[in-house]
Amino acid sequence: MAHRRLHRLIQSLVIFGVLFLIYQMYALNQLQETTVRSRRRKPLPDLPPVSSRGHKTPVGVAARWAHLYWEETSDHFSCGDSLRVLPWTKVNDDFCDCGHGEDVGDEPSTGACLDTFFTCSYDPNVQVPASRVNDGLCDCCDGSDEPKDVPLPAFARLSTSRQKSLGVYQTPCINRCQL
Repeated sequence: MAHRRLHRLIQSLVIFGVLFLIYQMYALNQLQETTVRSRRRKPLPDLPPVSSRGHKTPVGVAARWAHLYWEETSDHFSCGDSLRVLPWTKVNDDFCDCGHGEDVGDEPSTGACLDTFFTCSYDPNVQVPASRVNDGLCDCCDGSDEPKDVPLPAFARLSTSRQKSLGVYQTPCINRCQL
C-alpha cells in the first residue's frame, strides 16, 4: 500500500515537472518574440527635436524618434511595429492605446504603458522606465519626468537636506543638472 502511494506521488511530481517545463518554454518563447518585435523598426539618426514647421516633440521622446511625433507628417499617429494607427488626440492621454513595450508608443510623457521608457530632456542618454513618470520622484536631473509635479503624501516627504544626502529627489523638482 505504501509502495503504491509512493509510486503515485512520484508520478504526480513528474507530470507536474513536465507541465512546468512546458510553461517555462512557452513563456520564454513569448518573451523572445516580444523582444524581436520591438527591435524591428530602425530609427533615423540625429534628427532635431523640432520639425521644419516648428512643432515640438512631446516630452520623453528620444530625438531619434522625434519625426514620428510631428503631426504635419501624417494625419494619424502610427504605433511602433504594430501597424495600429490612432488619431493625434490619443497621444499622451494617459491611456496606453498602442500596447505595452512598443519603442514608439502613444504615451511618451506619461506612465500609462508598461515596458516603455521616458527619455530625459536634458540628457537624452538617460532613459527612465515609464512607470516612474509622474511618481513624485525626480529621476531626470532636470525634472522632465515629473511634468505634473505630483506631490508625495506628507508621511513620505523628506527634507531637502535628506534628499540631497540620499540622492533621491522629490517633487517639486529642482534642476540638478551640472551640479
